[in-house]
Amino acid sequence: MSVVKSKRKESKFEVFHHFYKMRKEITDLLLRDFGYSVKKSEAHLEKMFGGKPFHELDDNEKEHYHKRHARNEAFDKLYKSWFGNHYKMMSKEQRLNMDELYGKLKEAI
Repeated sequence: MSVVKSKRKESKFEVFHHFYKMRKEITDLLLRDFGYSVKKSEAHLEKMFGGKPFHELDDNEKEHYHKRHARNEAFDKLYKSWFGNHYKMMSKEQRLNMDELYGKLKEAI
C-alpha cells in the first residue's frame, strides 16, 4: 500500500539535489560578466567629455562625471550586496573561494 504524496517525508537525497542545484546557479551567476567592462566604461567617460582630463572640466561637467563614475562602481556593489545576502548559506572555505574567484574575474575585466 502506498502513502499519499502529501504525507511522504522528504527524501534525504533531495537535500543534496537542491544543494548541488543551488551551488551550480551561484557559480553560474558569478561567472557572468553581465556585459560590463570597466575599460569600455572609462573610455566612454573620456569620449563623453571630449578627452579632457578631469582637472580641466568645469563644475557642471565634474558633477556629471562623478554621477557617471558612480554608476561604474555599481558592479562592485552588486556583488557585495548579493554576497551579503547569501554568505550564511556557505561555509568559510566556500566564502573564501567565492571572494578569490570574484577578485580574479575583476582583474580580468
